[in-house]
Amino acid sequence: MRTLVTVGLFGFASVAAHAIVSTSSKTTALGADATWSYVGKMSGCSAVAIGPHTILTAGHVTAGNFLLGTQTYRMTSTEMAPSINKKAVDLRIVTVADTLPGWYQVAKTVSTKATVTMVGYGATGVVNAAGTGYSVTGGNGTRRAGTNTIDTKTTYDPGPSLVSMLEKAGESVLAGGDSGGGWFVGGQLVGISAFTLSTATSKPDYGFASKAYFGSGAIDLTNSTLQNWLNPNRLSVRAGRAMLSDLSGFGLDSDLDADPDSDSVSDFDTDGDGLGGSPQAVPEPAPMAALSLGAAVMLRRKRSAK
Repeated sequence: MRTLVTVGLFGFASVAAHAIVSTSSKTTALGADATWSYVGKMSGCSAVAIGPHTILTAGHVTAGNFLLGTQTYRMTSTEMAPSINKKAVDLRIVTVADTLPGWYQVAKTVSTKATVTMVGYGATGVVNAAGTGYSVTGGNGTRRAGTNTIDTKTTYDPGPSLVSMLEKAGESVLAGGDSGGGWFVGGQLVGISAFTLSTATSKPDYGFASKAYFGSGAIDLTNSTLQNWLNPNRLSVRAGRAMLSDLSGFGLDSDLDADPDSDSVSDFDTDGDGLGGSPQAVPEPAPMAALSLGAAVMLRRKRSAK
């Protein structure tokens, strides 16, 4: 059975680690990322700029203003991704009023076995004392990046998915605290961080194994339905309408999702591979008053020094 963990922020709970592990060391965690400048913060989580006024984040992240560096960009509207096969997709667009300084192109295709860079905000950590998995050390709110390999393209309840499994120290793996962050291949955005999964619930989370059992998932932005939804021409028209609506005093669009955590959660054997499971919210330390916010974190990858 595969157990999927959707990432929602509800306080503390018994989860093995919530961190971005940025090193293969047992004592030293690496610092901040300085490359992925257009991955910012939203509602205590992560979000990615994809157009002059357009942001992508996970659907379970509460829509809000977009913080990029020290600059805050005011939200004017939000829209959930269209359903696929009558199932909700854990992805949303947020439109902001002012023009962003830069953004990333959404990829048209992505292949399995491609090296993916996961980028997001959250804690950091180190390899545990036994060398068998990751342990958290703290440090929420800093952007970090790490790499792994896309092992599978499939469909789970959160939507069309990219899956990356954890084999050894240094590889990236999502946990609770950085939902809405970006997955990049060749500098283009291929996915939005959304969930973790385990094929062996009797084993500890975030453990290393040559036959990997714990991994991460992102919403696959190369899916044809999502590609149509993310068409730049459609987004440009939408951004213009959203800003006109806001300026005319109508405020946010009526499609603002009132309950971003209300998506149904059922068995995840949606592709008929016999691997099912029930999702669980991954509890997080709540940033300030954000107990209802969605979140995820990411364990970074860095090759061991030789």
